Amino acid sequence: MIEKIKNRGEIDEVKARFGVKTDQQLADMVGISYSAVSKWLERGIPPKHKLQLEKMSSSIKQSTTSSAHRRAAVIHIPRLIIHARGGQGAHLEGIEDFPTEGTVALDTAFFRVEPPATLFAICVDGYSMAPMVLPGSWIIFDAAENEYKGDGLYILNWRNELMVKVLQVDPRGQLHIKSANKDYDSWIVDPDDQSVFRIVGRVIKILM
Repeated sequence: MIEKIKNRGEIDEVKARFGVKTDQQLADMVGISYSAVSKWLERGIPPKHKLQLEKMSSSIKQSTTSSAHRRAAVIHIPRLIIHARGGQGAHLEGIEDFPTEGTVALDTAFFRVEPPATLFAICVDGYSMAPMVLPGSWIIFDAAENEYKGDGLYILNWRNELMVKVLQVDPRGQLHIKSANKDYDSWIVDPDDQSVFRIVGRVIKILM
């Protein structure tokens, strides 16, 4: 019991440090499943994730330098190995974290505000989002933006498949998952139903 209380305190401290409120938001920020975070309560935060959190924290601290210095800096965004697909998505079942390989380097001048430490880059396959997003395009998304916050382009886990889609809410409150290409399907779901889909992050940049 004492160990659980200690681990819960450590988890809550991490959430407070990064400004997230729930364990699910923490899991999405780190890029792991909710069940993986639940295991932290029993075993503590694993060393590899402590290192990842330290790197993310360090990146945030570095962003507190002068505005002129920040605008001239280059940000290195982790690049996901998994692709987001416009039609059939990349299968995600059983994956506890998003594997990354290398980075995408961007000047911070590309961003209107200071880029957060929770950005990821992912390559897009398929034509369902054409001409908005073409195959081979790189998308920069914020993993901390894992809730619906207005109509826009999001990275989704739809029935254990990772894909990029437009989310829109109609006047009746129904959530539309839309393809830009009219030759591809779109869906309507209950915005509170997390059994078939989960928002992984909000798209902030498209690199054609």
